[in-house]
Amino acid sequence: MNKKVVVIVPTRNSIRTIVKCLKSVVDQSYPCELYVVDNNSSDGTLEIAKKFTKKVFTKGPERSAQRNYAAQKSKSDYILVIDSDMILTKNVVRDCVNLMNEFDALVIEEKFNGEGFWTKCKCLEKSTYFGTGDGEAARFFNRKVFFEAGMYDEGLIGTEDIDIHKKMKRLGKKIGYANELIFHEDDRLSLRDVLKKRVYYALTLDKYLKQNEEESQSEKKFIRKAYIKNWRKLALDPRHTFGMFFMRILEGFAVYYGLWKSKNAEDAAKDVDIIYSAKK
Repeated sequence: MNKKVVVIVPTRNSIRTIVKCLKSVVDQSYPCELYVVDNNSSDGTLEIAKKFTKKVFTKGPERSAQRNYAAQKSKSDYILVIDSDMILTKNVVRDCVNLMNEFDALVIEEKFNGEGFWTKCKCLEKSTYFGTGDGEAARFFNRKVFFEAGMYDEGLIGTEDIDIHKKMKRLGKKIGYANELIFHEDDRLSLRDVLKKRVYYALTLDKYLKQNEEESQSEKKFIRKAYIKNWRKLALDPRHTFGMFFMRILEGFAVYYGLWKSKNAEDAAKDVDIIYSAKK
């Protein structure tokens, strides 16, 4: 195997998880380049990143711009995009490269971990999506296909992952599933944190829905097909399942509020600045 792989990690004040994340990249059983794109961190993230790779850049204001910038800088055959709170199992890259003879992009299963009631509710929800076609997003790409799909939409916040996945499917690209895992270390969430993020993401949600009108119908449903397919998993954890659905009800109100705020461009811009500056 002689295919070149670049792993792209956008960061912003990622001190809590950055060491474990970057170490999992450099310890891969398949050699790969590591590109870190930082958005003006103030907690030492940048200094730590420089200990793991020489390919450290500064770019913002959001993940899409950071990821696209690194992809354009790279000269690899394949691109793996992860977040700074993700930890790769040792053979993820090797597994993905082996599968890319058959596919244009790959979804990698994520195992979510975190402490606190609301964190566990959110982790339970996310765990239902893999393999259902619902709420999934590819992370490993053929570089040419990535650019053919137009990269990540820098006008979207929070939905850019699913958006590029759907763009590739509309182009007729083959998207498969990796065999290896990524561990996702979630912060301890409060209900307020969850709802603030939902308002923030909703500021560009209208654009996402218009771009993916037909494919996004299932995402508008309160009971999604992923929950139905994984009803046994939900039934085995009634406490967090109840919390998950209660949280989804409140998230629905938060989304409508964010959509309402987005109608006023000036207010939306202020909200983006306020909420983004408050993100850890």
